[in-house]
Amino acid sequence: MFAMFMIKESAFKLLSLAFIVPILTLFSGCSNNSSGAQSSNNCADKKVGYQLEMPQKGEEIAVVNTSMGSF
Repeated sequence: MFAMFMIKESAFKLLSLAFIVPILTLFSGCSNNSSGAQSSNNCADKKVGYQLEMPQKGEEIAVVNTSMGSF
């Protein structure tokens, strides 16, 4: 009986760890410190949604060719 309890307890700890680690990883990327990846990408002068605008004439774009077509 004691061995069964120990297996259940260790399985519970492992399962809890499997859920907690990814959640903590997600939240660690939401910090506002200046050493993060967002500090190197200065987009303060651009309006929200600028990525959805058509490229300017002469601007480099990427074209991906697949067996199902190009995009």
